[in-house]
Amino acid sequence: MNKKTIGIYSTGFLLSFVFILFSGANLTQPSFTFPPDEKLVLSHSLYILLMGISALYAHYQTITPNKPLRFTTVISAYCKGTLYCLPFHLPLTFLAAYFTDNDFSKESETLWGVHLKASLLFIAILNIYFSVLFFLVKKGNTSQKAPGLSLSQGFILGSIGQQTVHIPIDEIVFIKKHKHKVLLYTFDHRKIASPEKFTVISQKLHPAKFHLLSSYFLTRPEAIQHIEPTEGHKYLIRLAEPYNEEVTVSAKEGEAIQEWWHQEIINS
Repeated sequence: MNKKTIGIYSTGFLLSFVFILFSGANLTQPSFTFPPDEKLVLSHSLYILLMGISALYAHYQTITPNKPLRFTTVISAYCKGTLYCLPFHLPLTFLAAYFTDNDFSKESETLWGVHLKASLLFIAILNIYFSVLFFLVKKGNTSQKAPGLSLSQGFILGSIGQQTVHIPIDEIVFIKKHKHKVLLYTFDHRKIASPEKFTVISQKLHPAKFHLLSSYFLTRPEAIQHIEPTEGHKYLIRLAEPYNEEVTVSAKEGEAIQEWWHQEIINS
């Protein structure tokens, strides 16, 4: 883990530690027995499960927000997150138990009840903390510009994994808006994520050359395989291989694109 990751987790768990100690623990009768009751073991398991989910959320939303979501990477991030959390969990458990009345015969405040409450509160606070942190990190990332390089110079800023790349405009076949990022499709069949805003790219990248398809922009007519009208005053546009995308647009937009497409084919 780098210093940024350690700082994120340390601050989050420091905040949660305060809430665990003051979430209804009985400070007047400190006691602890070993081995713990099976209900306590159950609450421990739930605690670790929820903690792993929070760690997974933090891992994706604050540390690697642009990483593609795959099943293997989800499992990997969950396991890593749980392992990162485990060293914090053990001392907090013993401290919470020490400052809690663990008489399970009472129907009032029992150790597993307090611990379970503290666990849920822990998750709520941690998720709020990481949500705010994610907003700040994302806001900082979107405001960053490539040093000494801009769209007007014929490049688009992109990223492949953790590597930052600059894609020449002439190599792009089309761009696609996808959730909170833009995907760049190139002639050599690469699909590259870009932190640049879709509207910024569409306004600055040779407007006469790019044709809006809802959340798409095309740069070349050969990217289109077929255009046909469909029901409901819509047009269906099929993109050529290897992209194999289908886009539905309005009739007005479809007619304009079809006219441009036919004209480009005739001219070529």
